[in-house]
Amino acid sequence: MYISRRAMFIIGMLIVAVVTAGIGYAQIENQIYACVDEKGKLRIIEEGESCKEKETPIDWNKAGPQGQPGQDGAPGAPGANGAPGQDGADGASGGGSGPLNVFPSSATMTGSSGRPAMNAACVATDPDSHFLSISEIENA
Repeated sequence: MYISRRAMFIIGMLIVAVVTAGIGYAQIENQIYACVDEKGKLRIIEEGESCKEKETPIDWNKAGPQGQPGQDGAPGAPGANGAPGQDGADGASGGGSGPLNVFPSSATMTGSSGRPAMNAACVATDPDSHFLSISEIENA
């Protein structure tokens, strides 16, 4: 029996179409069909296939609805220290008119209750006698 190339091509294309349609249908299918007997024995069947006498048809989804998000996990361990940064640029000059006047002094500041609040051991001013800082402060 001789089959022409054209007939073989058409038969081949029909086979490819049937197989492709079957694969596509299987991927869309989201149900599982089965029959269960009185003893609880389960038998998987194809869609549209009938159960035997004394069997009950059942079906269920292959995938259920998405569940609730889980709880956050525990915090991770601290990471390694990063590399040291580059030195910054020098700051602008303060523009003062001369060196600071630093002189030892002993000053006591009084709190709102009238009691001594702190003692200062050193006071710094600029050349124009503007107060700049107190160092070595301690609570009285």
